[in-house]
Amino acid sequence: MNPSSKNKTLLIIVGDKSADLYGAKLVHELKKIDSSINIVGTGGEKMREEGVKILYDVKDMSVIGLWEAVSKVSLIRKIKRDILKLLDTNTINAAVLLDFPGFNLHIAAEIRGRNIPVIYYISPQIWAWGSGRIKKIKKRVNKMLVILPFEVDIYRNAGVDVRFIGHPLFDVINADSDKELICSQLGLNPSSPIIGILPGSRNKEVRFLLPSMMDGALLIREKISDAQFILPRAKEVDESYVKKIISGKGVEVKVVDGNSHEVMRVSDISIICSGTATLEAAILGSPMLIVYRLSKITEIIGRRMLKIKQWGLVNIMAGKEIVPELEQEEVNGENLSAYVISVLKSEKKRKSIERKLSEIASSLGGSGASMIAAKEIAEFLN
Repeated sequence: MNPSSKNKTLLIIVGDKSADLYGAKLVHELKKIDSSINIVGTGGEKMREEGVKILYDVKDMSVIGLWEAVSKVSLIRKIKRDILKLLDTNTINAAVLLDFPGFNLHIAAEIRGRNIPVIYYISPQIWAWGSGRIKKIKKRVNKMLVILPFEVDIYRNAGVDVRFIGHPLFDVINADSDKELICSQLGLNPSSPIIGILPGSRNKEVRFLLPSMMDGALLIREKISDAQFILPRAKEVDESYVKKIISGKGVEVKVVDGNSHEVMRVSDISIICSGTATLEAAILGSPMLIVYRLSKITEIIGRRMLKIKQWGLVNIMAGKEIVPELEQEEVNGENLSAYVISVLKSEKKRKSIERKLSEIASSLGGSGASMIAAKEIAEFLN
């Protein structure tokens, strides 16, 4: 135990399921450094298991699209009021903010205004939405801990104290797990094509994407009779809705609870909702097709604000499209099936994609990001 940080209190704020997982890994490493640290904040099941006192659960905070953001304004305001009350009635020695920029950049000003150090772990996507947020970050954040290598120069050029620590996905993914063993556990035949269907971890994403994914699965089965489909259902996604959509399409899909990493590990190709899962697939070596669909008004606003051409993180990191992206009306059975079949029919094409994804994964660093982040944060508690 480090005696200089004994009985210190750390505030940690996360706003979605992925950040809850990264936050839990971070807390685990912090407790190794100093088991006496008190940690309080917003989070989910994983952080709660690590002993964090959770004020608000991420399942209530996570938003996708404009309407959900508007519908949760009153809740977000209440969370802010309660956090400010916590800051004013307790001794908080440092604050760690994970992603969730709409809320975290705003609360960062309040925290820094109380002379509490602010460490931002996992950068807002300033490279996607423009550099306007950098000025706020420079004023409100003591240190940026970034997980994408190209983010370092963006912050350094703006005079922000920054460190690339690698990607915490390597701390939660076993990229060398045994494929045949996983197939046995999931009831899959490793000798026949396996297609992973990952429509997202939010009900709204699933509603937008799963029907078209199933249309594609039906067309794939017509061309490749022994194709196997498997869908890892996120805990937050309505199971009855998923089963209803699948049963109405006339093609068998194995639905498993969780196990998304295992599914991507054994899939010859995965159809994936754009997001962190695309990097997970790259680390696991799974070729993929990236899909995304938003409400019309969110799409219109997003297109005016976005500064990048691609949605998928693997393509953004590559600086070009190494795996296809389908969005909005492009997400239909014909387009999905055409690409999946082309990959399954060509080993040369599949190997080429796997090689490019391996290069992306290598650039993300290796395991240990959570430990490095914990050491950086502990310095602010000393």
